[in-house]
Amino acid sequence: CTTGAGGGGAAGAGDGFDGQETTAAAATSTTPPSVRRGQRLGAALTAAPAEATYPGRNGRLVYVNTLFNHDPEAGQNQVFTVRPNGTGKRQLTHRGNNDSPDWAPAGHRIAYMHWPKHGAPRIWIMGANGRHQHLAVPGGRHDFDQDPTWAPDGKQILFVRSSGVGKVDLMVYSLCSRTTRALHVGRGFSRIPQAPAWSPDGHTIAFSVLDKGDPNADNPQT
Repeated sequence: CTTGAGGGGAAGAGDGFDGQETTAAAATSTTPPSVRRGQRLGAALTAAPAEATYPGRNGRLVYVNTLFNHDPEAGQNQVFTVRPNGTGKRQLTHRGNNDSPDWAPAGHRIAYMHWPKHGAPRIWIMGANGRHQHLAVPGGRHDFDQDPTWAPDGKQILFVRSSGVGKVDLMVYSLCSRTTRALHVGRGFSRIPQAPAWSPDGHTIAFSVLDKGDPNADNPQT
């Protein structure tokens, strides 16, 4: 399996990959990740337009902006990219609500949450210029998927899945085997995992925990 596997395949120059701007190289890891939870207070799992990630040095920033083109009361979140100096702004998504974009380690693809007008939110992938948008991670009828993040080797996607009341867990999807496995870190309302992130070597996963029974639940632990 290569980092181009899974769904739409690798994206090259024809997919909007700017060689002079996206220079990241993919790291590799074959060791299954461990899961680590500390005691530092973190932020809640709410993607804000100000959040952005970039593919290596001097890469384009990817971010979410809320547009009110059709309904002044309810805007839609759409994914954009822009150069670090603020020029070359591009809108990549145009339909439904889209959130939590994350560059693949090689900088050629973006994973993100896509929520269509009719249906549940799912993890999608697109090329660096917004082409080849497609479902990446299948889910069940009652699954609600969000907050994707690439593994350092580019072969797996970590995300949060809610499968019903009090059923929230971290999931890892393999682009090679096209299988999803649960990490079993959720525990009802007393441990709701949020905002996962891989360590650079791919061996460890950090995440925030929200405890609905805690009077300080507005301040998740990491």
